[in-house]
Amino acid sequence: MSVKSKISMRAALIALASCAAGSALAKPALSVPPKFTQIVTFNGSNGAFPIAPLTFDGNGALYGSTSQGGIADEGVIFKLTMPGRRPHPMVLRTAA
Repeated sequence: MSVKSKISMRAALIALASCAAGSALAKPALSVPPKFTQIVTFNGSNGAFPIAPLTFDGNGALYGSTSQGGIADEGVIFKLTMPGRRPHPMVLRTAA
């Protein structure tokens, strides 16, 4: 079997696997659009322009980062907790 045939066979197998997985995942169980609620506003001192996905810890706190804001306006790393169902953002580290 030539290199070209091996590459074509590999591509075909990947395409088949993708189609099989896609057909099972293509139809959601519920067709309700997600509802998002803003829970925090960044004001510059606690960060600005959040970037990257948020990360949860074992206690339910969220960790994230911003590209701007903080002391030097170069971004912050923050922790967000929800004591009593009220958001409490805390700057852990500011870029300098």
